[in-house]
Amino acid sequence: MTDFRPDIHTNLSFYRGIIKDPDRIEALNMILNELEALGFDTLVQNFSTQRDPERASDILFEISICQLLRRNLDIQDLQYEPPGEEHPADFWFQLRGVSFDLQMKQLRNTKNEMTKRLFERECRRHLSRLPKPWFIDFWVADHFTRQHLNPFFAYLKGSLDQFSPATTHDSMLGEPRYRWEQDGRTLVLHRPPRPIFW
Repeated sequence: MTDFRPDIHTNLSFYRGIIKDPDRIEALNMILNELEALGFDTLVQNFSTQRDPERASDILFEISICQLLRRNLDIQDLQYEPPGEEHPADFWFQLRGVSFDLQMKQLRNTKNEMTKRLFERECRRHLSRLPKPWFIDFWVADHFTRQHLNPFFAYLKGSLDQFSPATTHDSMLGEPRYRWEQDGRTLVLHRPPRPIFW
């Protein structure tokens, strides 16, 4: 049995709800071992060898779809990225004698979603170095771009001492809100930072 737990901790480092829960780690470790034993080596390798946390949700979705298809007794000859094709679909299978190709795609505003993912990653990178462990709740406008990242984090790091941390129930619900604007447009709203440990 392969121990995938180190890969899970590395690849899902953004997903605290998973990596802080030993039961979820163990369940995913068992699923990866099961898939490997059943011949879904490429899917398991795609998960194990990638080191981009932003791709984690895509690969986890493929794993869940694979599990769903495997459990359907009507589906035969299930393959992941079948060999012999130049650009294979994610899954190939037969259902009642008919062959199907299944390609997984996320529908989203790619440019905006990638900027927001980058914003989340940069939040973790910049704010993890702060001397106090803050929890900050952000809303990011659709017109926030990559060019706004560095100026925003410079503002945030320079302003944290001026914020009034949330210590009451009302302030934790979101009042007041601080806003960051550029050219008269609000790009980021954030509720008062609050210490993780009181």
